[in-house]
Amino acid sequence: MHTPDTLHALGPDRYNALVDAAKARARTLRREAVDALWNDLGHYWRFCSHGIDSSQRAAQRLAHRQGQHTRQRNA
Repeated sequence: MHTPDTLHALGPDRYNALVDAAKARARTLRREAVDALWNDLGHYWRFCSHGIDSSQRAAQRLAHRQGQHTRQRNA
């Protein structure tokens, strides 16, 4: 475990590089988790809405919103 003294011993450039790398990894993991959530919800709605028009429309809207969300986030 890093203590404040250990982190300061790294020097500001190395410390900032570690922080930047951690933030980038967190963004990647968050994006993967959100994508997995939306994908799973879409599968769930498609599975549950089999033969039910209103649920099918809801699943289509959910899939459309997922696409919009992904495009906006990547822009």
